Amino acid sequence: MTKKRGLNFKFTVLFLMFSFLLAVLLCGVNYQIYKNDLLQQYCEKAMNAASTAAFLLDSQKIEHYSETQVMDEEYEEEIRFIDLLAQSMGVENLYVLVPVSEQYAMFIYDASEPGDGLADSKYERMVLGDLAEYDGENYSSVRRAIENKTETTSLEIVDGEFGYLASAYELIYKENGELLGFVGADFLMSEIKDALRRYLIRNILLVLAVVSICTVFLLYKVKKMVILPVQMISEAADKFARTDYNANLQICAAEIHTQDELEQLNDTFTKMMKDIVGYVSNLAKVTAEKEKISAELNVASSIQESMLPSIFPAFPERKDIDIYATMTPAKEVGGDFYDFFFIDKDHMAVVIADVSGKGVPAALFMVIAKTLLKNEALSGKSVGEIFTSVNQQLVENNKEGMFVTSFMGILELSTGRFTYASAGHNPPLHKEKEGQFSWVKDRPSMILAGLEGVSYTEHEMKLKPGDVFFMYTDGVTEALNPEEDFYGEERLINKLNEIDAKGCDLETMLEEVRLDLQRFRDTAMQADDITILIFQYYGNDKQIEELKG
Repeated sequence: MTKKRGLNFKFTVLFLMFSFLLAVLLCGVNYQIYKNDLLQQYCEKAMNAASTAAFLLDSQKIEHYSETQVMDEEYEEEIRFIDLLAQSMGVENLYVLVPVSEQYAMFIYDASEPGDGLADSKYERMVLGDLAEYDGENYSSVRRAIENKTETTSLEIVDGEFGYLASAYELIYKENGELLGFVGADFLMSEIKDALRRYLIRNILLVLAVVSICTVFLLYKVKKMVILPVQMISEAADKFARTDYNANLQICAAEIHTQDELEQLNDTFTKMMKDIVGYVSNLAKVTAEKEKISAELNVASSIQESMLPSIFPAFPERKDIDIYATMTPAKEVGGDFYDFFFIDKDHMAVVIADVSGKGVPAALFMVIAKTLLKNEALSGKSVGEIFTSVNQQLVENNKEGMFVTSFMGILELSTGRFTYASAGHNPPLHKEKEGQFSWVKDRPSMILAGLEGVSYTEHEMKLKPGDVFFMYTDGVTEALNPEEDFYGEERLINKLNEIDAKGCDLETMLEEVRLDLQRFRDTAMQADDITILIFQYYGNDKQIEELKG
């Protein structure tokens, strides 16, 4: 048996974890702020040094020495001036470079001496004409500044073989505005790491001390204000569960005066006990009422079933068409429906639809949608006009936001001309006499009752004698088995082709699909209404004779 942990233990662990995370966060934030401040100071020094040197140096002399590469007396004077300038500004390295190619830049001046502090004297002073690799990481910022031409000063921080450096670069231009080169200034920041380490240690100790004190105080207050009142309520609840109601009505008068939600919880719990006693006495009445509602739902289910064509064969006197359909609701009443009827002697309408949701609301909306669709069809409108008109009527006062997906077609029996439209519904399946089932490709329009002012496009196809048309709702393809796998479109079409290969009639085909769905679902509950409508077109008398022959 798992050992239960009390609130006292859980709150202690929670506060310790919170305190640790808070301490880490505070230390990290303070450390980053302090580090950024130090780096900012060094970066500003480097940028000021590079800008000052670029201002004081003579660009004409730099251009001259880059062309001649001759170190005369005047050049030596320039070197001494740069050395003094570097010393006065505290720069570890001050130099001037002129790019000579995409890969190399040439040193003009270099104010660094071995032993100046750069990475244990690994840096050697460069002389006029020495080349530096210009395409490496050290000069990436100055290359970007040259390419973008939007700024004259660039900065980068490098921790490499010459130490931890803040390097600033100032571009130098000729008198005609053409780029000449750049001044580089390096500040060594080795002492930053030691300063940051000392600051971090002091900060950790201080934050831990403050957080620990606050944690102990908070734990004390939480125990007094939360844990103890909860324990008192828990004991009262345990007594209530172990004894009869009348004895417990006075038990929960716990002395809780916290003047907050816990006191309110205690009052609510007392009231709850009284309500439970009343609930038990009313349980029999509620059960009887539920049975009454169930009986009324059964009547509603019978009424809904009677609204759908249910006598098959539907038109035994006609030889040009055969049709079968079925609807199995997920609850007592459903939102799916089908319908088929003759508009005149030569035109038959077929429709299948799925109302959003299930139960009584969906069934009521289904009655309205079915009635409107049939009335509009009997008025002689085309399929697109029917959907357009019905959509507009359903949108009006649709406060519950319900909608309908539907597929409707009108078959001209004398010619096989079939006009149809889809309002967001699953695509049906079509099979020619000697072929196999395949999906009817079309671009479905907007659902019905979804948006006002929608115009629906209708499509047309020619049915040949012997063609079969299979319509269904998503309760078929989205049926789930105990492993929560979907029945799926691929299984449906494969099953239909398998049944058709046996030469089964429409009624048998419909029943075989239903049985396959039941076998697939096994013990899983039916999650949605399942509706199927299937018809076969035979044509006129001459075509029927040819079909039989």
